[in-house]
Amino acid sequence: MRLFIKAAINSLFNHKARNAFLVLGMSLGIALIVIVQILLASLQESNEQTIKDLYGDFDIVVGYQDSHKSVTKSEIETIEAIEGVEKTSPFLYPYLNNEEEYDMWSEPIYIGFNNDELANEYPFVSIESGDFPKAAEALISPTYAKLNNLQIGSMIELNFPPQGKKEVTVSGISKEHEALTNMVILDFHWLQEVTLNDG
Repeated sequence: MRLFIKAAINSLFNHKARNAFLVLGMSLGIALIVIVQILLASLQESNEQTIKDLYGDFDIVVGYQDSHKSVTKSEIETIEAIEGVEKTSPFLYPYLNNEEEYDMWSEPIYIGFNNDELANEYPFVSIESGDFPKAAEALISPTYAKLNNLQIGSMIELNFPPQGKKEVTVSGISKEHEALTNMVILDFHWLQEVTLNDG
């Protein structure tokens, strides 16, 4: 046994340069792997933060392209049960694809949201001034406000078939956004009630 240890020590000393390069190579390889992993993790974190800053904290929108069908309570429960789903928030387009049936072509597009953290992450809910709408209130675009000479506190009359016209107070003005020019944001539950939409 002593002879074996002595031979191993002699071999190490006789091949000092080769062993030193071997140890150095292995150390550099391990260091490179660690550095690459750190860079990838920080890049992924940076990308996630950029996406959150640009698009908010929501990942997916689920629904139907038709106002005659809504996501059911059991479907919502199934979505909420999916691993990784932290929160859900409903929104409502009551006249989607039924503008002709209800003669809504001259009206702005109504969309109902809950006043919650996730809804406020949605690009359409971007308040420049004023407050999120409560019942019988509306968040309007700056373009819509200018065209109709409106400001916060103004009253506007909007058509809500099948129940007819209702007066709504302007609660806020959204940030300038091309997609929002003809859109009115309303309280989700109030919009459900006035449009007789149970979904």
